[in-house]
Amino acid sequence: SIRNIHLDIDNPRLIGLKKRDVFKTQNEIMRVLVEHYDVLSICRSILREGYHLDEILITIPNGESSVSSVVVEGNRRLCACKILIKPDILKGTSSYAAVKRLTKDVNYEAVTKTLSKLNVVELPNRLEAASYLASKHTQSPIKSWSVYTQGAYYISVKDEANVDTLSEVNIRLNRQVSLQRIKQVVFFFRLSEYIIEM
Repeated sequence: SIRNIHLDIDNPRLIGLKKRDVFKTQNEIMRVLVEHYDVLSICRSILREGYHLDEILITIPNGESSVSSVVVEGNRRLCACKILIKPDILKGTSSYAAVKRLTKDVNYEAVTKTLSKLNVVELPNRLEAASYLASKHTQSPIKSWSVYTQGAYYISVKDEANVDTLSEVNIRLNRQVSLQRIKQVVFFFRLSEYIIEM
């Protein structure tokens, strides 16, 4: 249950603020994350696309309670989910009006119903999570597909969705990628395939 997953008071992103005693409670941590780490864009993404099930939270047991855990990877995502479920957490902040607007989104009710329980991987302690966190946050990000592979992917979406145009593919992808970019990489893919066949 999302109620039993706590944000990490020792989150490395927040070390400087913790030393200055900027927050003590879970609600204060959420306000800091929203103010400094663009959590509202994650809220918007969740409303647009749903919560990505492959984005699993990494947790460790909460030493203060046997039924709760602390998230060590995914603090911003967890914060976004908690805010979507209970926007009044931000009451009195400069972000409150923006988050209240999100509650009027056509997907709001359907999406928030899916957020009451989240998948987690619970590791025994913080040290067990250390190598994963280091690889994710100190190395290069996920490598993009090649242009050829991207083109092949868009063609497969077109075929799978049984649509006729790349504009329809763009709509199926919630316009996450510009139509111009889709056209460019599909052209590159088709040209490459034509050359290979020659």
